[in-house]
Amino acid sequence: LRLFLEAHPAFEGEVWRMQEGQYMIRGRQVNQLPRAMALQRRRSGGPTVLVVDVDGWHRSLADLLGDLWREFTQERRVQSGEYALRLAARLLEERASREAEDLLR
Repeated sequence: LRLFLEAHPAFEGEVWRMQEGQYMIRGRQVNQLPRAMALQRRRSGGPTVLVVDVDGWHRSLADLLGDLWREFTQERRVQSGEYALRLAARLLEERASREAEDLLR
């Protein structure tokens, strides 16, 4: 988790440590599992992965962080798009107001 946060500093405000081995990440309860349960091989016989408990479901930590990062970046894009729309609307309203004043003169 620490390495992921170092690579994505904007995500740091989304992670809260509740207590040892328990985190709240973007509103999801993430618990570390005991080491014997946490290290699992993928079904295809691939590399060993770290598994965590997320809201009662076991998931790969890498998959979880990837999904949460995508969700975070999509949310940021939507917010910036909404801001751009509000700014454009405000600029158009100001322009229309100036043009209306010019017509009245």
